[in-house]
Amino acid sequence: MKPWEALQTATILPARTFGYGKDLGSVEPENWPDLVMVSGDPLRDIRDAARVNESCWRPFFYDSAASAALSPVMTTDRGVRTQPS
Repeated sequence: MKPWEALQTATILPARTFGYGKDLGSVEPENWPDLVMVSGDPLRDIRDAARVNESCWRPFFYDSAASAALSPVMTTDRGVRTQPS
């Protein structure tokens, strides 16, 4: 799987599958963007997607420390950030 395919698998494809493709999963006018700013280029190296610096949830921006406090994550041996079980 190419990095851009992995990113689509986590964003626009689930939104479309669950019927929210017009509102979620992409950055377009009238959508509800949830954005993540990362260090690096996840299109070249998908592991860069786990290097979160800031995030935007609706109108609010959070730095990486604030984001972690709101939604605790852990890093697996592959460097993928997941919700703790």
